[in-house]
Amino acid sequence: AQVDTINLTEEDRQTKSLSDILSGRVGVQVKRNGSDGGYSSVYVRGTNANQLLVCIDGIPLTDSVYGETNFENIPVSCIERIEIYRGFTPVMFPRSGIGGIINLVTKKGRGASETGISAGAGSFRTGKVSIFHSLDRENDQLLVTGNASAGKGDFTFTNDNGTSFNHDDDFTDRRENNAFKSGGLTARYAHNTDTVSIDALSDTFVKTQGIASYNNKASHARLDTARSVNSVKAGFDRIGGFPLSADLTAFASARRDRYDDRHNEIGFFSEKTTGTLFSLGSQAYAEYRTDMLDQIIALSVDAQHDSYYMTREQNDDSTDYPSQRRFTSHAGAEDSIRLFDRRVAITPQIRAEANRDYASELKGDSSVRYSADPGVCLFIQPVKDLIYLRGTWEKKHRTPTFAELFGNRGTIKGNPDLKDEKSEGFDLSAGLEYNDFSSEYMQSFGVEYTFFRTHVENIIVFYQNSQYTMVADNISAAQITGHEISAQSTLFDHIELSLNQTIQFAEDDSDIPYYRGKYLPFRPIFETCASLRIFNSSGSITYELSRTGSNFRDRANSDALYVRSRIYHSVSAQISPLSGLTIMCAVKNITDNRTMDVAGYPLPGRTFTGSVQYIF
Repeated sequence: AQVDTINLTEEDRQTKSLSDILSGRVGVQVKRNGSDGGYSSVYVRGTNANQLLVCIDGIPLTDSVYGETNFENIPVSCIERIEIYRGFTPVMFPRSGIGGIINLVTKKGRGASETGISAGAGSFRTGKVSIFHSLDRENDQLLVTGNASAGKGDFTFTNDNGTSFNHDDDFTDRRENNAFKSGGLTARYAHNTDTVSIDALSDTFVKTQGIASYNNKASHARLDTARSVNSVKAGFDRIGGFPLSADLTAFASARRDRYDDRHNEIGFFSEKTTGTLFSLGSQAYAEYRTDMLDQIIALSVDAQHDSYYMTREQNDDSTDYPSQRRFTSHAGAEDSIRLFDRRVAITPQIRAEANRDYASELKGDSSVRYSADPGVCLFIQPVKDLIYLRGTWEKKHRTPTFAELFGNRGTIKGNPDLKDEKSEGFDLSAGLEYNDFSSEYMQSFGVEYTFFRTHVENIIVFYQNSQYTMVADNISAAQITGHEISAQSTLFDHIELSLNQTIQFAEDDSDIPYYRGKYLPFRPIFETCASLRIFNSSGSITYELSRTGSNFRDRANSDALYVRSRIYHSVSAQISPLSGLTIMCAVKNITDNRTMDVAGYPLPGRTFTGSVQYIF
């Protein structure tokens, strides 16, 4: 599978948010509504944010209510690495998304008993503190990480007063109702022997925040979030003396969102809602390796039950609505055959899904939805350990969310007759990897080019069906074609260079003549990220250049909703003057470029961040 792995450094965890880290990767676009701590969603290869599956240690974070993940609600202090699967995904994940998978792998024990604490502060009255404690006892490891952060988010920006073509009435404004406070606690326990492993995770996150509006008039709207994810995984190796391994996982998660817009600053009318989602599930994965044929046969199954409850307060009345429930099961099979001294590998796979919904909005019993998604990956090394070629093809789908099927009992009206979104796509890659760590000049060099094309049909779009309500329907399709170029190199044992370039054309392919051929909103054609890092045993300094091309904010590609391209220059540094002590600082947007996000939200100008960490 084509996986982009990001191994996070302490500098990343202390000076960047998760959306900052992801925005620099090839094929990934981030949409955010302002400064850190607000809301950010991720688009991969031009697909929608709700077509991306987000997992933590393989457990789905993407929910069945709205289908999007707020990446500002995932603290990076507990993350060890990030795995981005942009196309073909292994069946070790029982399900996949049209836009692929982002899997967040939490930190394990550090191999020693130690404690670390860090504290930092930055622009717009932002501050954070984190602490961890690691225990290591022979076959057992425990790591507990706690974090807390807060920020005012009151940056200044140019307000066009709702007249983007008339600059005479522009004025400097300060972002209102953009403050947040959050905290998290993550514990991970691991027990390992030669044949058995136990891995347990408990992740809790709470946050309260204001909701800033487009017109910057909101002052009371709020959103409070609480989330808990818990899982236990048992791994078995060499079962019965055979080359057979298996993982069994059980998980439970809960999330509660309280949305308060009683002053009618965000929506069509005043309201206060509380939504609670409970999920229970299990996963099983088995892998059989045959040395004679150099073959890996993998099977996976999972089952998950979601229950969603909502309470609405409006005009001094409170209403508890019936639950919306879904039972989903998946099964996947994959056969990876490697030939000619592993210079050729072919991996066909298939995933199957069945799900059934239960909701009071349904007239009678719901029918069971079935789907089957095949795929194949071919990998060739013309020059072993140097040059490689890869091609993948796959079909995928997305089941409509509760909000799309049943509405939110307010501004969104449900449509139980919605079809699954479906996609078919392929990508072709060519790359070169060179490693010679004994060399004085170039220790490593890698470059990869990928061409991809994806067609998505039955895309679900919300449209306004009355003065105060909207409804979803399968009225759109998309043709997405793109090019990805990534390169990285390590020179003289002290210099790292990297370049990521994405060029994509995400076009409306619906049957509506007015929209057909226009660009999808929020999708820049060009996106570039380059970095230079100079380091030694005492510290490092890093320079980053980020350029995001222009884009439209609406399906009609109107000039009034056009966002111009933007360029950011950033620099960060870290130094370790004493054993266990690390000092880090960063300046984002050095040139103080006051721009808008792809969705039109104002972004902060020059931003300073500093932190100190001590491990003992």
